Amino acid sequence: APSPPLRNILNRRVASRSGKYDNVRSRLNTGLTVDRAIERASKSSAGRELRGEKFRRLKPSTFAQMLAEEAVEYLVLDVREGDDFDVCHARNSVSYPAPIFSHSMHPFSAEVLRYKNRDGAVIVLVDDDERLAAPAANLCYEKGVDNIFILSGGLRRLAEDAPSALIGELPPRPATAMSSKSPHRKYYGGSGASDTASLRSLPSYNSMRSVGSFMSHGGPGHGRAFRP
Repeated sequence: APSPPLRNILNRRVASRSGKYDNVRSRLNTGLTVDRAIERASKSSAGRELRGEKFRRLKPSTFAQMLAEEAVEYLVLDVREGDDFDVCHARNSVSYPAPIFSHSMHPFSAEVLRYKNRDGAVIVLVDDDERLAAPAANLCYEKGVDNIFILSGGLRRLAEDAPSALIGELPPRPATAMSSKSPHRKYYGGSGASDTASLRSLPSYNSMRSVGSFMSHGGPGHGRAFRP
């Protein structure tokens, strides 16, 4: 009898396999995956729960890398007042003042709804120092937004760690708010490595359209405010 075609041999499934290596994890980095995001979130959930936080944090360096590489779909919302946004803001961010999230009717714009709990996408809230972003992120979670993040340390930390990710210059911090510790540590219990998601842990872009280029060419992240 003639031999079966090579394609059939390669596609043939093995009937059984040994369970010897079931617990062995692959060390091959295949990119950004949802599984990694879930894994990182589960590791840091205990600390966040103690602080009453339902969101995750992005390090300034990770945030800047996300903007530069456009490796995941993202929506960056600046929750400060519009005047502050006009002076200085993160690249590809849009103005979305925090009080909007408290509206009983229509707290989310159509654009936010497009990113809400969307596979492979993240929503990142930014402000000066987490004092607005943290409660706003908790409120978003309570309203059903699971894929919510904040910028760790806010724009103040971003200006120190990745200034190229900013447009404009932040005004000096008011004297009453000066502290030897970063504001997010003072008000929200810190953001150590276990509390902060890395870019590798964010949802995968493999099968999705990146919105980074859309934002940088006049899309919703091109320095405009949302009008809910």
